Amino acid sequence: MTLQKLESYTNKEIIKEEAEILTTILEDIAKNLVSPETLDKILELKKLSVSKDYLKLDQIVKELSNEEMTVISRYFAILPLLINISEDVDLAFEINHQNNVGQDYLGKLSSTIRQVAETENAQEILEHLNVVPVLTAHPTQVQRKTMLDLTTHIHSLLRQHRDVKAGLMNETKWYNNLRRNIEIMMQTDMIREKKLKVTNEITNVMEYYNSSFLQAVPNLMLEYKRLAKEQGIESMAGPQGQVLHIVACRMEEGKDTLIKDIEQELDISKSVASNLMKRMEKNGFIQLETSQRDKRAKYIRLTAQSQENMRKIRDFFDEMDRRLLEGISEQELLIFSQVLTKFYQNIESLENGGKDV
Repeated sequence: MTLQKLESYTNKEIIKEEAEILTTILEDIAKNLVSPETLDKILELKKLSVSKDYLKLDQIVKELSNEEMTVISRYFAILPLLINISEDVDLAFEINHQNNVGQDYLGKLSSTIRQVAETENAQEILEHLNVVPVLTAHPTQVQRKTMLDLTTHIHSLLRQHRDVKAGLMNETKWYNNLRRNIEIMMQTDMIREKKLKVTNEITNVMEYYNSSFLQAVPNLMLEYKRLAKEQGIESMAGPQGQVLHIVACRMEEGKDTLIKDIEQELDISKSVASNLMKRMEKNGFIQLETSQRDKRAKYIRLTAQSQENMRKIRDFFDEMDRRLLEGISEQELLIFSQVLTKFYQNIESLENGGKDV
């Protein structure tokens, strides 16, 4: 069965309805900001664009004054932005809907883990799973934080539109809030006049951690572990991985590991440690061996498979270290460390108004 790719899904009816609302609001706001002649030019440019009469369109654009060019370019930059927000909201609703009704779609986490669980090496696949978020600091990304905040507010308001249609929210209040945010956006410069400083870049990035990574990453990890456990697969990440690492390190030092050692290392209670050992034994990670001297004490022994997995992990990181440091001398590493330290000191100095820290 071919699964649907939700990125290509659109509810054309609701998006068309919202596009009409957004366009009406934007045109009404433009009436109060520009002269009737300039508004006529905006409407004429829209018609020419739809009819693809590029020669006449080019002629009108060439005759625009700088003042007209500023407001008209802002209008035509904001209109597609608003429609894109509507499309994003619609996609989010469709994802929520299909998740709630148990519908499969391409890229759905639960469907993917279910498919993995059907393979013979499911455990190994999940152990080597690597999710890498990509953060881009593009030099052309000069959109002001004010604009980004307004985009977020409008996104939240459009998410409420279905509740408004269902009579669950006051339509007049919702409409006025939407108009207010679009009006502020229309009167806000979209890009900065001055070049961003390093401290501005850092502040901008940190502002979005709370609304993105600090929420998304823990939720993803919890859902991933829950779904894997439902399919009878437990990852070596988390407490089980920590136990394996502790036992493997102690083995290299010629030391045995008792359950009480794990209790101390992980700062967990005896009951929690006991349940953890039972799960790890069930998963085939460890074997428990009763001490000959004290029948109440139990040694933790890694199974052959766990020892092989730990060896592969160690070899992987050793190889990564070797490749990363290839051709770099100790003196160069020292200089690199000193330069990074100086960078951090300079950034802290900038944040403190140029004072040394």
